[in-house]
Order: sequence, then C-alpha cells, then structure tokens
Amino acid sequence: FGACMLFDLKRYEEALNWGRRGCNSVNPRPPNFAFVVACLVLLNRNSEVAAAVVEMQTRSSLNSIQKLGEQLTRALPLRAETLLEFSEALRQAGVPE
Repeated sequence: FGACMLFDLKRYEEALNWGRRGCNSVNPRPPNFAFVVACLVLLNRNSEVAAAVVEMQTRSSLNSIQKLGEQLTRALPLRAETLLEFSEALRQAGVPE
C-alpha cells in the first residue's frame, strides 16, 4: 500500500524503496514487483529495469499489464491518471499487455 500511495504522489524513489521492502517480505504482494519496475523506469534507472522485470515475471502471479491493472483497481485507490502512468512505465519496461 505504501508504494502505491507514494507512486501516486510521484515520489518515485520512496515508492521504489517501499516496493523493494514489500518484495523482500516473507509474503510479498505481487503488485510490489510491478511498482519496483515502474519506479525504475520513471527514475531512468534503465540498467536495473530488465532484472526487475525478470523478478516480477518469476515471483509474481501478476505478470501482465492487464492483470496488474485489474488487481490494482480492485484493491488500491489509484487515480485514473496514475494508473495510466503506471501502465505506460510497464510498457516501456517491456512487460506484456
């Protein structure tokens, strides 16, 4: 939830840190992996994006933009423009539709 709210506020570095913490927890929630990817793209940390995408696709059941969008709109209070920005960042990272 922390990564989502910080992403919505465009505080990408902090959202990245919260997302990584979530990914490293005992029971990681799948959207955390996607927030890590999206934040890396928006922070122009391109050398880290490919590895984050691979981690998302291997450790998360939500491994497509459509699945992520459906999950986020059901579970988290994302504004439409934030969801669009999130989806576009995932596209830039090469996450499948």
